[in-house]
Parts: sequence; C-alpha cells; structure tokens
Amino acid sequence: MTDGFSDDWEYEYQRRDSYTEWPWSTLISHIMRHVDVDSTNSVLELGCGTGANIPFFLGLDMDYYAIEGSETAIQHVGDRFPEIRDQVICGDFTTEFPDYGPFDLIVDRGSLTCNSTAGIKRTLRLIDQHLASGCRFVSIDNFSTDHSGFTGGNKTAEELTKRFEEGPFEGYGEIHFWTEEHIQNIYDGFIIEHLTHQVSDQIVPYKDFRQAFFHIVVKNE
Repeated sequence: MTDGFSDDWEYEYQRRDSYTEWPWSTLISHIMRHVDVDSTNSVLELGCGTGANIPFFLGLDMDYYAIEGSETAIQHVGDRFPEIRDQVICGDFTTEFPDYGPFDLIVDRGSLTCNSTAGIKRTLRLIDQHLASGCRFVSIDNFSTDHSGFTGGNKTAEELTKRFEEGPFEGYGEIHFWTEEHIQNIYDGFIIEHLTHQVSDQIVPYKDFRQAFFHIVVKNE
C-alpha cells in the first residue's frame, strides 16, 4: 500500500463485499438542498465504487465523471453503465484527477475519509484546481472521533488516522477520523457553507455501537 489508494479495497471488491447498487440518501439530500442542480452540468465523483450514485446524477442529466482506485469496481461500472465507460477512470484521486474539468460539482461519499491527512490535503488541492469558480464540493460520511470505531484499531504516524485488523473497518486501509476543529483547519482554503455532525446509537444487533459522521458542503473561493 502507498500513501493513497489502499490495495485492500481492490480485494474487498474482488470478494464482492462492498457492492452497493442504490444511491446514498444522505448524499442525495445534501445535493438537492445545497446545490443548484438546474445549473450544474458536470459532476466528478471521488471513489465511485460500483456506481451506486450514478443513476441519481444521470437522472439529473449531468455529465458524470469519476475516479476510482479499484479495477474490479471500474469493470462493474463499465458493464452496468456502458454509455459512460470512458468517463470513469481507474486511479488514485489523492494524486490525479481526470482531465475533463473544470467541474460544476465534485462529490465524495465515504472515500476521502479513507486516507491519511497528507492524502486528504493533496486531494483538496486537486479539488480546488478542478472545481469551477464558485462551485461546491459535497463530502458525506466522514468518520468522527465520536464513532465507536475510533477507540479501536492500530495507531499510525497520525493521531487521527488508524488501521484495523478486525471489526467493521477491517480491510479498508487507513481510516481517518475527524473533529470539528480539524475540519476547520483542513478546509481553510474553502468557504464552509454547511457542516453537520450526525450521531446514531445502534441497539440491535450491536448494542452500544455508535455511528458518527461529519457531512460537509464547501465552496471554492
């Protein structure tokens, strides 16, 4: 594994453990609430996985592009959506973006948070470079330090980044956990328009297991 896309994800997709077919409702609600979709012509998704969110964007008649690190996931997307096969590339979004921009919208659902601080900072610089002026980046499901998973795992060189050999994060490479202060610091080059901390306590089947995420909408300056 390098400081970027983890090869662990390719293994997960080969095992078909991370296949998702339906759009993520939290991403949809944030886009519909905070983005003028009628004037949004192009969208870039970071870490599209097997393409769960693609039907939503195609339904809005947007030109859809994506970068995903898993070749297996990319093959699945191409088979499922052959009309955009050439617009979904295999690569590490912490080091490169597709050359189709600038984009009217860039989105991420739970992919940016699966990186180190250094990888996240590189990605945000690329977002700033490839996002059209005055447009938005929507990032959903960034793990909070209030998440039950934060108390486990193996520490890395970074206080807020961990690796897991067992449990729900096993096989997901580096997992980055956020605080509000950390978000304010990392996104200092953007205008934060919306920031939500969502917490839910699971009772069945894993009692006392807390899910906690930050959802963020930012605009480039």
